[in-house]
Amino acid sequence: MYRVICKSKFFGSESEKIIWEGKDLVELSKKYPPSKIFRADPFCHKEFEDGYIVEDYHFEKLEGGEWVKISDPRKRIDERLTQHEIETERENRRMFPGDHV
Repeated sequence: MYRVICKSKFFGSESEKIIWEGKDLVELSKKYPPSKIFRADPFCHKEFEDGYIVEDYHFEKLEGGEWVKISDPRKRIDERLTQHEIETERENRRMFPGDHV
């Protein structure tokens, strides 16, 4: 059994929320595909309002009745870019043109 946890900080208060839980890592990889495009991975670190709002994600596996943190178990199923990745890459090129020479 696996799960994805989002740890949020909102102006100093912290909370955790289970984003996904299940046994099928292919399902996880299809629903939330990993991405190498800056800011396109659904589980990348996010900051808003100058860092007063932060979202971080981590992965856990149930071992011996306890949840243990693990590395990202997702694999890229389809090598084609998703629409979200295309739009994010377009936005990255607009906002950071010097990084895309």
